[in-house]
Amino acid sequence: MRIPRIYTPQALTANSIITLEEQASHHLIKVLRLSTSHPITLFNGKGGSYSAHIETPHKKAAAIRVLEFTDSNLDSPLATHIAIGLSKGDKLELIIQKATELGVHSISPITSKHSDVKMNQERADKKLRQWQQIAISACEQSGRNTVPTIHPVQSYAQWVSNINPSDTVALFHTRDGKKLSELEQPNNLHLCFGPEGGFSEAEVAALTSTHHQVLTLGRRILRAETAPIACLGAVQVMWGDW
Repeated sequence: MRIPRIYTPQALTANSIITLEEQASHHLIKVLRLSTSHPITLFNGKGGSYSAHIETPHKKAAAIRVLEFTDSNLDSPLATHIAIGLSKGDKLELIIQKATELGVHSISPITSKHSDVKMNQERADKKLRQWQQIAISACEQSGRNTVPTIHPVQSYAQWVSNINPSDTVALFHTRDGKKLSELEQPNNLHLCFGPEGGFSEAEVAALTSTHHQVLTLGRRILRAETAPIACLGAVQVMWGDW
């Protein structure tokens, strides 16, 4: 029997009944066609998960009986954060989905000199809600019980100014630089990727002036959506839980 994993922002306690949000209720009752007593797993992003079952099926507000808590943590021991230059199309949506599956802790969409995408505040807010839901769905699928933080869109300069000086930062910019495998093992790793047009020399200088690393992804040119996914897989092999 398939046991769906469902995220809810609500506080959860064992031996209680909650009313599930409309989107999650619709997915369980209308899409999956589940009925009374069907088991599910609930998590709220605060660590661990709860066994549960459907108490009263309703397509907009299903009642769920919360049962036992399981203190499980599938997060990688390596804290990874990625900054991504905004790109056209749905590239960022794909990156967020796959990065969540690969264990990323946070994602920062950034604008830079060569970014082709411009957003007003209303569109940026709408996109942020969409991106966060993609991360939640990827957690439901992958078994993660903590949802990565998706930061609001910010400028490259803002992102650089917020970096902790003790963290390891790798900006991918050149085909002639240091390799990822040559980094010393980090505790808190930031990986930064530009838009299709890459970073300007001034943007590179803004980071290297604080002694952070400029790295290469080898001799082949990777697409904007390929590079972060490949790098997250590589660092999980080197320092994570693969």
